[in-house]
Parts: sequence; C-alpha cells; structure tokens
Amino acid sequence: MSKHVYLVIAFIGFLSTSIAQIPELNVLKSKASQSATGIEKARQFYNSGDYIVAEAMLYSELEKGNFTPNDFLLFANTLNIDDKPALAKEFYKVYAKESNRLTISEQIDQVLSSNVSYPANPVITNYQVSNPTVFRDKLYTELNGLMMMYDQDCDGNLKNRTEVLQGITDIPFGSISYFDNGNKAVASFISRARNTSSLYLLNKSKGKWKKPSKIFEGNANYAFPHMDVATNTLYFSSDKEGGYGGYDVYISNFNGASFDNPVNMGDHLNSAGNEINPTITEDWLYVSSNGHVSKGGYDLYKYKNLGDFNIIFLNCIELNTQQNELSLIPLSRTKFLITREVNGENKLLSVDKPKVVSSLFGNVIDQKGSGIANAYIIMNADEGMGIFAVTDVNGNFIYKSDKNIAEFEGIVMADGYESSSFKTALDQNLSVQLTKIKPIEILKVLERQTQAQSTSESLSNGVDNISVKSTKREVIVSEFSEERQPSSSRPDRGLYYIIIGSSYSYAQAYDFWTRWLPSFNGAEILEYDNDLYRIAFYAGSSEEQAMQTFNESRLKKKDIWILRPKN
Repeated sequence: MSKHVYLVIAFIGFLSTSIAQIPELNVLKSKASQSATGIEKARQFYNSGDYIVAEAMLYSELEKGNFTPNDFLLFANTLNIDDKPALAKEFYKVYAKESNRLTISEQIDQVLSSNVSYPANPVITNYQVSNPTVFRDKLYTELNGLMMMYDQDCDGNLKNRTEVLQGITDIPFGSISYFDNGNKAVASFISRARNTSSLYLLNKSKGKWKKPSKIFEGNANYAFPHMDVATNTLYFSSDKEGGYGGYDVYISNFNGASFDNPVNMGDHLNSAGNEINPTITEDWLYVSSNGHVSKGGYDLYKYKNLGDFNIIFLNCIELNTQQNELSLIPLSRTKFLITREVNGENKLLSVDKPKVVSSLFGNVIDQKGSGIANAYIIMNADEGMGIFAVTDVNGNFIYKSDKNIAEFEGIVMADGYESSSFKTALDQNLSVQLTKIKPIEILKVLERQTQAQSTSESLSNGVDNISVKSTKREVIVSEFSEERQPSSSRPDRGLYYIIIGSSYSYAQAYDFWTRWLPSFNGAEILEYDNDLYRIAFYAGSSEEQAMQTFNESRLKKKDIWILRPKN
C-alpha cells in the first residue's frame, strides 16, 4: 500500500468514531498489535469500532485476493454498518457460498429482509449508563470507575443513585454480577497500569465485603461476568489464546470456594469477532456479537443447546437495529432492558414484547407446488396497507399481531408472479398458489464484429498488419416461452471481471444490466450454477489491467469489486 493511502487511512481514523465507552471493550484498543497488518489489522479496527478505517483496509485486501470465507462476512458487516446495505448483501452472498454453511443463506435473508422491531422507550437517568446489570430489582453500572446502584420507579426510570462496594479496592470497576443471595459477586476490574480487564470474586462476611480475589491468572482480558444463580455457573468473555476471535464466551463452574478451568462454548456461538455480555434466562443464553450476520455492528443473539449436537442460534431480529445493541437484561418473559449505542453514547432502553393475540401462518407456492421465497403477504386488516410478512426460503410465513383480528384479508405478491388476493379466518393454515408471469424478455444479445485491414499501407511501409475492430450490438426480442432462455453467459474464470451488482432473480439482473449499460459499455450478465447472476464487464487479463479499470470505474460507481481468475 502506498504512503498516500496510509495517510488517508490515518486521517479517516482520526475522524471515525468508535464504540461508546465500555471499559471492557476499550482495553482491546491498547492490546491491538502494532505489528499486525492486512486483514488482521482491519479486524482490530472493526472490533474497536473504527468501521470506516476497517472498510478502507478491507477493500485493499479484497483487491489483493487475500480473503477467506470469514473475511467476506467481516467485510459485509463492515459495509452494512457503514450504511452500504446493497454492497453488503453482495458479500453476504459470497460468504454464504464460500462458507458451505447450510443455513446461512436463510439467516441472511431473514436478517436483511426484516423491518420489524419492537418499540423501545428510553429509560430516564441523569447519568450515563455504560454496561448495566440487574439484581433483585436494582440496577448496577459503573460511573467513572465506581460501582453505582439505582432504584427504578413505577415507569422504569432510574432514581436514588448510591455508590456501593466502597473502599474494597482502588481499581476501577467494569461490570458486576451478584449471586448467593447477594453475598457473593463476580466483578470485572480495569487495571490502569496494564489497561486490561480481569475478573475477581467478591465475598461478604458479617455484613462487610472482603478484599477481592482474582479468579483467572494470565495476560488475557477477562470481562463481562454473568452468574447463573440456579447452577452457580459463570458465563464471561475472554480473548485468551485458543479462542475463535476477539472476545469469546466461556463458562466456569463455581464449587463453593473457587472456579473450575474455563471452557470455550464453541464456534456455533463464538466467531472471529467479539461476543460480549452473555446473559442466561430460563429459555436462552443471550449475547451481543459483531462477528455474525447482523443488521449493523453489534447485534443481540440467542443460543440454546438441545444436546446431541442440536444447537439453535438466532439473531434477535425484532430487538436489533443498524446501531450497536450491546447488552440485554431480561426483566420478565415479555420485558427487556437493552443498551444501544446512539450517536456515540450508550442509551438504556425499555422494550416490551407485544403480546400475540392473533396469528396467521401458511405458505406460498408456485404451480408445481414448490415454495416461493421472498413473497410478500400484505395485510389490510386495519383498512390500510403496509403491514406484511415475508416468506422464508421454503415459502413459509407467519404473521403475529397484538390485535384481535377475526378475519385476515390481503394480497400476496412475488417477483415474477401474478398477485393473488386472499381472505381467511383466524387460526386457519393459509396456502396461496401464484401463477408465473410470461413477460416479453430479451433472449439474445449478439455482437457483430467487423474487421478492416489496411494491407496496402502495411506492405508499403513494412509494418505489421493493423486490425481495426468495430462492434455493433443487435438486440433480438422474442416472446417468452415456457422454458426461459436467459441472455447470460458463463464467466471465463481465466479473466478478470469488474462486478457491479448481482441477484438471484434473472429479471432483477436484467433490469440492473439495462440501467448500468450506458455507464459501463460491454457489461454482460454472468450466470452461475447456483442461479446467481452477476452484472459484470471484462477488466483485462492481468492484475495491472484490472486495477487500472477498477480505479477508473469507481469514478462512476463506488460499490464495485474485482472478480479474479481462479488459480
């Protein structure tokens, strides 16, 4: 990378904002290796919240062809939080293909297509809340390194701030989790000298808290403690060696006097990013992560191990936004507190899960009985449009409402199909069959080349023959028959291409192609075996030619990338 690019990245880094002040996350910045380069360095910037810098560095590594499957996910998440969802979706698709994870495509569709979120009301407090926990209806959070306790009024707002655990140490607090009827606690402390986070056990004897004792030794960070009071199991995050990325979630059992050696919870939960703030309930383990498919940055996820290698891991879609959701505190089965970063500050929000009163479920199929993905079931139960559900990859859907609806009616729409209306009673399984549209469509794009050679001049001057080529593009239009004949070609993987967009729908790909053809002469639709269509144009047969074309093309469209030859 040139000196000028480094200066640009440094300047961007100065301007970029990082994640709101959470002491246990801030220690990662000091631990970032100064000798790290490439994707490793970009991931460090991402984990510390410097997303603009991370994007610039990842672009550079992508151009060099250095990406692994997890790097495509990192790049997609970075683009998503940098408000480039269309380009992010492109790289989520590449990640799904390269990772060979069977369910990842469905997860991506669910996360990116969802626009439903539970209403969140701000909790009023006169002081900033960094990383709160709750024990016996009291909320605890550090403030300038001191541990504070708050009461909550009838509206859930914070009042009566009181400092607790005074005088037991001069080391700043991170966060805390109480257990054993409030007589014990595990707290994270932030060492100013080493700028690391460590976990300590606190004991209360005869009404007084004793000096904290360190739980785990070593140079790694140990943070975000949460005690499962039912099993005396400690859940926490650590970046100790042997993990999958930055902060991983570990568990350790308390035997009454000390904690067992920690056990990593595995790669279904942990990722190449950070997993923080594990919180256990009767049903789920909740965690915040920036290393899985997300709406943007840190999202909330829930995890359940059913045994026999059967694990459920889901994005809490209704709780997440494009902002950073950093923690979840369950108050009941339908009420949560979440911390969300808004404009660089942590905000404490109260979320009430709507009570499901009415529901409609079913599927949308084609004329052959196969499920149609991404079909819209648009409700007009309230005499208006805008309330809808979307089918999954198998054509199934479920719509839930907090209103008492005796009868559902609306329309079903899907790309490439005729719309269909429906009317059905409550609790009936709705099945809607759609008929495929037979459009007028371009079938072939023919290129005719003419060649003229000035042989007399070449002979008289003793120079090589000069070929002058001109290209004429002729479009042949024909009515669509039952079997589609796409105007697409297979990519020559010995050449370089500039990718300007993609779709799993040929109709969408064709629309995209016609829109960008005036700007990118020679653009074509490349067809892949998995029904993926990419709009691309030839960029040369060498790295130098491809980079020159790429830099010129970015003046017309910024969200493009290079498809390099297969080795």
